[in-house]
Amino acid sequence: MSSHKGKQRIVEEEEYPNNGDEDNYAEVIEQKSNQQILSQQVKWNDYRKAEVISGESLELLKAYDGKSPEAQADLIEEAPERYAELFLQLLSFTQGGVANTDVIQHVLAWIDEILKDEDKASIFLRCKEPFNPFLDVLRPSSDWFINSRASRILAQLLAADSEVHAPHAHSLQLWCITYLRDHKDSVGDLISAIHALTLLFRKAEYRQSFGQSEGLRVLHNLLKSNMRSQQMIYKVLFCMWVLSFETEVAEAFADEQGLIEDLVEILRLFQKEKIRRMAIALLKNLLVVNKAGGRSGGRENRGKMVEAGISRVLGYLNNKKWGDVDIEEDLAILTEELGKDLVKMTSWEVYYKEIKSGNLGWTPVHKTEKFWRENVHRFEDNNREVLGILLGLIRSSKSSLVKSVALYDIGEFCRFHPKGRKIIGELEGKNEIMLMIGTDPEVSKQALLCMQKMMVTNWEMLS
Repeated sequence: MSSHKGKQRIVEEEEYPNNGDEDNYAEVIEQKSNQQILSQQVKWNDYRKAEVISGESLELLKAYDGKSPEAQADLIEEAPERYAELFLQLLSFTQGGVANTDVIQHVLAWIDEILKDEDKASIFLRCKEPFNPFLDVLRPSSDWFINSRASRILAQLLAADSEVHAPHAHSLQLWCITYLRDHKDSVGDLISAIHALTLLFRKAEYRQSFGQSEGLRVLHNLLKSNMRSQQMIYKVLFCMWVLSFETEVAEAFADEQGLIEDLVEILRLFQKEKIRRMAIALLKNLLVVNKAGGRSGGRENRGKMVEAGISRVLGYLNNKKWGDVDIEEDLAILTEELGKDLVKMTSWEVYYKEIKSGNLGWTPVHKTEKFWRENVHRFEDNNREVLGILLGLIRSSKSSLVKSVALYDIGEFCRFHPKGRKIIGELEGKNEIMLMIGTDPEVSKQALLCMQKMMVTNWEMLS
């Protein structure tokens, strides 16, 4: 990012994400607001009569409950430790051994309101056990409001503390991962858990531990299964973006099959500017360029981006007018860095090495027109060595992928070389190609395309 301001704007959008999206954030997320919960009366006097709470606790609660935010803030200022300890004690409040949902909701709403001033986290962190009360009320089947607020508050406290609390953070991450996996049909539940993770990831140590778990796979699955929800896509991208500031985690994106390809597809498909901005910022981080401008890693990420056809997407996006300097600068970095990779990945040397290995795949070189225009005559070198290898792979390879790529390349040779069809005929390749029709579906498809390219004089006109 060019400046702290650009990063700050994204963070602010995460906190206030309802920017005219088709998904109404307030309706999707806030099934119940703090104000709705706090408008319901809790009969504190009855609990005192039953000797469930002390007289001192009753006085504190009666002084606080129902008062204006300003008056409540003054009370917290006067007796921070007493209120913090009382609220944490009330989270374990039970009647007959059963948790009292109304009381727990009420207390969580109070704490959530207090923590809107992030400096107030310290009053809870000074308590003896500031984390366990929130973990104890997190249950997959619990009330939505309790899960939403408890996970959010716990994440905020863990991130705010100067110390690292790995066991508590691991428990929260595990709960979020399980919750994200098991609540696929509820956008509100999913986004609550993602929001908690995003708050937790403010601390680098917790980003690292999440990256080493199955967390990336769970987030990737959310992307794939929620492509119709722009708000969900944005939230998951934001969470991934925060994770990507950790170099080891950023490099692990390449290990999650199909993830980078899906990120490129999101960049191509979605028109919403804030989604594109987040996708661009994330992909830029995945380049893993250090502060001095050098490359500290990310080679696998870069290769997958190029293979996914990001160059065409960037070409289109670079021609758009953006009102955001950060988008323009991130696009410039992506274009420059991946341009260098594309040149290397589409050289004749790289192609020749792949052909000689016999292990063909859909690497960028095969589908780059510039490569074919500049190198098509080199296929005649060494007594047409490369063409001979390609035809040999069609005959003998047991891999459908290898056969498909070899057929595609022969078709491209015929398309770009003025005498391509004649040369393949001289090598008796036409019969080999025709034998592939009717075999494996992908091989058959590429064989038919190859035959079409051999027969059509002006392929561009047909396209």
